[in-house]
Amino acid sequence: MEGSFVEIINLTPSEINVADDEGNIIATFPPSGNIAYVITGTNMSRELAGRPIVRVILGEVIGIPEPSDDVVYLASTTVAQVAKRPDVISPNTDHTAIRKDGQIVAVREFHVFA
Repeated sequence: MEGSFVEIINLTPSEINVADDEGNIIATFPPSGNIAYVITGTNMSRELAGRPIVRVILGEVIGIPEPSDDVVYLASTTVAQVAKRPDVISPNTDHTAIRKDGQIVAVREFHVFA
């Protein structure tokens, strides 16, 4: 998907603020009330310092609607990675994100894994 979107649906439990290069909030996407998630399983892989290292097994994505023209879905990075759809994106929370007291208050870009 390229260009503008008619509708942006936030499938995370958190408000997502978007900032411009100067740090000004230019858009806010409130949670939609629906949360997308990935079913996970675990099994013990080995130990480190007597504590388990647990292998996470990623399964099915739950809670993402079928693709729709001009709609993009905001989701967690894990959901976007597993979904591998061009209409499912995640906030980039790396060093480019704006933080206050260690908490992310806005992002400057998004990731897509399709």
